[in-house]
Amino acid sequence: MFEAGGNVYLNSHFGASGGGVLDPSDDTWHPFPPGPDGDWGGDMAGMLDDDRLTMEYAHGWVLDVASADWIEVPERPSDALAYDFSHTTVGRSLFTFGGQQWPDDGTGDGELLSDAWQWTPPT
Repeated sequence: MFEAGGNVYLNSHFGASGGGVLDPSDDTWHPFPPGPDGDWGGDMAGMLDDDRLTMEYAHGWVLDVASADWIEVPERPSDALAYDFSHTTVGRSLFTFGGQQWPDDGTGDGELLSDAWQWTPPT
């Protein structure tokens, strides 16, 4: 859930038809703008307004609620084999840190990562 401009935005997690925008001033429900092309699948990674970003996932599609545009947040460069990393948002930026990585073939020892990555949406 994300509140911006007097509206409440609810991520669906179950396809584009499950989420939307509630305008509490008149108790009306509106669908999100049409999703981006590609593999969006109706489960957005987060939402963005003029001052802040909220992320449920560390990459994927973000709805800019001020412009109704979709912005794709890329995976951090080291994420091809990494998992269990932490992420948080600060203002309009996403910050990820750490994680673990294992060899492609599943043999051998894993390693803990100390990578840090920051993404800030275009203005």
